[in-house]
Amino acid sequence: MDENENAPIDGTGHVLLDCPAHAEARVELLASLDAILARCGLSRENDVASRKRLVCLLLGSPPEHIQHRLFLYPTAYRDILRATARFIKSVYATRWQRE
Repeated sequence: MDENENAPIDGTGHVLLDCPAHAEARVELLASLDAILARCGLSRENDVASRKRLVCLLLGSPPEHIQHRLFLYPTAYRDILRATARFIKSVYATRWQRE
């Protein structure tokens, strides 16, 4: 069974990784993440390697093997969280526009 089969449409993974309404902001988020990981000698494909780990990394709970590497680069995780914050701000602006 697919892990997303029973997930709510607005689940965390969906909003961060799949929702077409946020595709443009997601491109920026993932480009920032890839650049930051590369500075640390890491890659999303090889070191993060799963949706669950990616969501955890973006939301403040990096997998232990990534955490150790990020701590060698003092601003790396701060920069990941800032990129995530920009994405979430964009989601908020898209979903909660006021007249």
